[in-house]
Amino acid sequence: MQDERQYLFLKQIELLFFKRTKASQLLLRSFLNAILSQSLKVPIKQIENAQGEGSYYSLAQPSSWLLTAVTETDKPLVIRVQIHDHDYFQKKTSKLQISHRLNQIETHRQADRYTIHILNFNLLQESDHYHHCFQTPSIEYTQHIHYIELLKFTSQTPETALEKWLYFICHLKTKEKPQLFVKLVNNDPYFKLANHLSRQPATTANRPAIVKEDPLNIFEWQYFGEKQEKERIALKMIRSGLPYQQIIDYTELTIEELDELALTIPMIDL
Repeated sequence: MQDERQYLFLKQIELLFFKRTKASQLLLRSFLNAILSQSLKVPIKQIENAQGEGSYYSLAQPSSWLLTAVTETDKPLVIRVQIHDHDYFQKKTSKLQISHRLNQIETHRQADRYTIHILNFNLLQESDHYHHCFQTPSIEYTQHIHYIELLKFTSQTPETALEKWLYFICHLKTKEKPQLFVKLVNNDPYFKLANHLSRQPATTANRPAIVKEDPLNIFEWQYFGEKQEKERIALKMIRSGLPYQQIIDYTELTIEELDELALTIPMIDL
């Protein structure tokens, strides 16, 4: 049961932020800006690439995504997001190995590095705060390491963007949704879209024990480029009020994909 719960939690994060769709990219940008608000002078403008590097079902290592992004002033960033759903640090890894992995990140255009650890357990016993940030400056760049400990987040009156995101994630799979959760979904376009994406089933049947994503080959990049172009055209057609069936016939996108795109329009117009 614990393995099933772990898989579903990681799959839930993947469904929200790491699908290769415009909807997920907008949610990921919002989520990252909320986490990094104290580290960034200006917010992220665009996620250029998101490459899965870890397994999303493995007790030996967390899920991991390596992102490249640019800020609104066109400053390049390298961001690694790691999701931990068990006490990986204390039970599986020595302190020396932890230090090595936290500082291991690829060089990219002299960009500052940001490592975000989202923990579904308590790690830093000396503090009750759910968000900690550390810096390791060097001559070429500064690395910022963020820890988000979900179990320490207990606020029922979220105010900041990060608090709202954590509140949403923590209550996403509860059967009886709090009134504030419903209010977030109804009033905020980001959470309305996130709630829509979260309803997609995370099937556990017949999954492999470890799923590892390899770098995309040229044919996969071509496919995702074509998909982005179809999404761009479909957005224009949705804005023009054309019927779904006509858009489907022209772009070959599904009704579900068109629903996702329609929900992104308020965020694009902000």
